[in-house]
Amino acid sequence: MEENILEASLKIMPVLKDILDEDIGVAVANNTNILYYRPGDTIDLKHKVGDKLLVEEPLYKTIKNGKGYSTIVSKEIHGIPFKSITYPIKNSRGVIIGVIGISKSLKSYFEIEEASQSLSVSLQQTSASVDEICNGSQKLFVMVENIVKFAQKAEENIKESYEILNLIRNVAH
Repeated sequence: MEENILEASLKIMPVLKDILDEDIGVAVANNTNILYYRPGDTIDLKHKVGDKLLVEEPLYKTIKNGKGYSTIVSKEIHGIPFKSITYPIKNSRGVIIGVIGISKSLKSYFEIEEASQSLSVSLQQTSASVDEICNGSQKLFVMVENIVKFAQKAEENIKESYEILNLIRNVAH
């Protein structure tokens, strides 16, 4: 029975990436060695069939602790951010006989997040520019209003001057 569970896992793993249509890498291991590895389009953890499981790897930890793990791995570790998911394979008696590991690329997610942040910064800058234009427009409106008042006052002064000149002309004649 144990062989059948591992063999079934090994048969499905080569097509899992195609079935899910995702940028994922997949690995299957027994309790000590990598039995199958397929890198993703952008993720390659450099596993080789036959490699011993390393103590610091999630695959080993899953076998040791008997539970699955899900963690985000930063791009500084392997050059690309990804989500690591591991799940133990158990036989009919509940004994762990292997592990499945999936690494799912988060590159697109982080690119979208970076683009969103960049867009947000641009929108904030645009908003600040619009505020400046609005403030400038308000100042310009006040200046134009003052010019109109000045022109009206000048027109009144000209009318008064004209009336005084007319009065002087009438007196002089």
